[in-house]
Amino acid sequence: MLKLIASDIDGTLLQNGKRELSLQAVEQIKQLKEMGILFAAASGRQYAVLRNLFEPVKDDIAYICENGAMVVYKGKILHKDVFERALAEEMAHSILNREDMEIIVSGEKSYYIQPKRKAFADYMLQTVKGKVAVVDDIFKVKEDILKISMYRESGLEEMLPYWKKLFGSQATVVTSGHAWLDMMPMSADKGKGIRVLQKHFLISADVCAAFGDNLNDLEMLHEVTYSFAVSNAKEEVKESFKEKKEETDVEQLDSGKVANGILEVLPDGFGFIRCENYLPGENDIYVSPSQIRRFNLKTGDILTGNIRVKTQSEKFSALLYVTTINGLRPAEAMKRHNFEDLTPIFPNRRIALENEQSTTAMRIM
Repeated sequence: MLKLIASDIDGTLLQNGKRELSLQAVEQIKQLKEMGILFAAASGRQYAVLRNLFEPVKDDIAYICENGAMVVYKGKILHKDVFERALAEEMAHSILNREDMEIIVSGEKSYYIQPKRKAFADYMLQTVKGKVAVVDDIFKVKEDILKISMYRESGLEEMLPYWKKLFGSQATVVTSGHAWLDMMPMSADKGKGIRVLQKHFLISADVCAAFGDNLNDLEMLHEVTYSFAVSNAKEEVKESFKEKKEETDVEQLDSGKVANGILEVLPDGFGFIRCENYLPGENDIYVSPSQIRRFNLKTGDILTGNIRVKTQSEKFSALLYVTTINGLRPAEAMKRHNFEDLTPIFPNRRIALENEQSTTAMRIM
């Protein structure tokens, strides 16, 4: 069963210049959480910008920020890579010496720009948003530097070989969209971000999936068993993927098979729909702890739901989503009270069983 799904943002989750998540994407992330699957936003963007973008689910997901230079979960920084100051200043000088390029320095808390054109400053402040500080001297930035980026409106992809030749032996150099080129510490990339999350949650690549479209997604896609390219991905990216798909959603995980049986909740928090006279068997359906908590499920509940596509590494099939609980829709069944929380009503009057008129057969009441 999948435990982690990571996705690039610009060009993958946001396409055709879109700047806001669709309601469908938000709902799918919520569904993943209910299924016990963590969603990770993997982007060259700043942590604060990503939190704003994922506002409805901002506390429910993980963040691989700055192309992997920083990884955050539940407000805690799990990993951070920073540049040595001398190398960062050398990079900054090289960018500032080119009149056609703008520089962006990424710290943990803010972007710093020293704009050459007002249009670029307006773009960063009004479109990119997040925490952006305009400075007169980029070299006076005191924060640790996680990433140094350059921007050229006409495009930078053809300049990648030049910058790789200049700094490729000391840093990770990747394009991050048509007009952007990013340089991070040598050990930083989205693949490193995936490995950090795998180590933190003690999960393997076999239960991880990732989606991407650009060259800065390649390392991430190689760290998971299930990698996917969107239809507009670069050809180099498509060729390196283990699987190619134009789009994916929860419905594609549906096997089309329906589970129906009695639930047994185990002490560890997960459960199984027992299919063989309430006895454990190889045809039992796994029910995740998050589904049990979400729907307040109890041992003895009769569940109906769709089964997720089973992978080769899984011993049991898993429940994808619940359709009925004891014959009720999940929204209705969730309203029931716990039996142990109910107030017992004790007898408050005597029941007379005697009858003088005729013989009464004894009954057990």
